Amino acid sequence: MDGDLIASIGLLLAIAGGMVVRDRFVTKSIRDGDDQLHKRINEVKDVYVRRDDLNQHITRLERAVEDVKGELREMRRHHELVITTMQANTELLKTIAKHQAPS
Repeated sequence: MDGDLIASIGLLLAIAGGMVVRDRFVTKSIRDGDDQLHKRINEVKDVYVRRDDLNQHITRLERAVEDVKGELREMRRHHELVITTMQANTELLKTIAKHQAPS
């Protein structure tokens, strides 16, 4: 009878030990998964830009592009005016040269 009691206690201790080992293994697996998840979350937080910050930069860039487009339009008008003036002056010089040419 003493042998059966010792065997029963040994079996209970083995089962309890197995449960402790299993719980530690499960806890470690969960902790490792959590660590990986937190690592990915921190990476996303560090690498990606918040949308409202990005929108501010995009808005600023769009304004800058519009300013450049306006300046280019103004330069084009100025160049057209210069070309038109040069063409008119060329015609005027041809007319003057024609009247001053010895006949």
